[in-house]
Amino acid sequence: YAVGWNYEGDRDGDGKDDGSNALFQISFYSNGSISLEKIADITGSETWLFTFDIAIEPSVYLSENTIEQGGVAAIRVTGSYEDDAPTLTTTLKNQGFIQSSNGWVCYLPIPWNAALGTETIDVQVGRYSTTLYLKVTDGGFSYKDYSSQSQRATPYIGQDDAPTKVSKLFTAAPTGISWADAGFVQPFLNRLNTTLTFGATEYVGRRYSERSTNTGAGGRTSTNVILSTTRGELVIAPASGKIDLAEDLGGDYGITLVIDHGAGVRTIFYGLSDVDIKAGQQVKQGQTLATCGKTTVVEMRIGTVPIDPIAVWRGQCNGLKYY
Repeated sequence: YAVGWNYEGDRDGDGKDDGSNALFQISFYSNGSISLEKIADITGSETWLFTFDIAIEPSVYLSENTIEQGGVAAIRVTGSYEDDAPTLTTTLKNQGFIQSSNGWVCYLPIPWNAALGTETIDVQVGRYSTTLYLKVTDGGFSYKDYSSQSQRATPYIGQDDAPTKVSKLFTAAPTGISWADAGFVQPFLNRLNTTLTFGATEYVGRRYSERSTNTGAGGRTSTNVILSTTRGELVIAPASGKIDLAEDLGGDYGITLVIDHGAGVRTIFYGLSDVDIKAGQQVKQGQTLATCGKTTVVEMRIGTVPIDPIAVWRGQCNGLKYY
């Protein structure tokens, strides 16, 4: 007898291989002189149809194996035939997998106070699963000591101090990635004059022994950057995106501008002098958006988690280069 087989990969006619839904057709031919034991005697020809479940192993990898507090790591998945997005299990907050130009990507923002050590990340792609390991290291953040409360930087907008109109945006469903065309740049044309950097902690009244060992309670930590700016200085879009909000929120917030860059990544400006853009408009990297006041607070978040904006502007954030 003879055996012939045929692989029908594109069963729905869309021009793509259907992977695990493909059909294998196997034909047996015999002149009757050979018997297939325990099955049947075959004369002439007989066709049997078999359906196979095929597990095609995708590529799953991290942008880096070690990441500092305040940074962003990325997980990329390529070569998957699954229609559904991959899933992951980790203690790190994230926006889930977003479809990218050549597969799926998930961004992992590392909080400024994330526990040091190795994070375990379990990724599931259809029936395929794998475990990744990401080591979180100290961000090396600075600290300042003052003798009185009045010496601390102002305006201070802490991680939980965002106004309601801004904070509700952080939990919105993530949109597609917008910065793949040109990445991120510094949104100010002048040299940065930083009053308080991301992750810096301000203390008042610590004893000498506490200052020398950087211990003690009562400090407040910056989860954005406070910049001394020139009134009228131009603000440009650090990356492409959509304007979520552009209005005067009063108090320490002042004129506030929020840009949604997609995948849960947002840039927030507080304390602007004027805005030349409206909510709902699409913007391109480098487009003029607003003018500064004397002090401008700039924040970046992925979902609810603040990240270091200056590292992103300077191209030091490898994770956001994966899209």
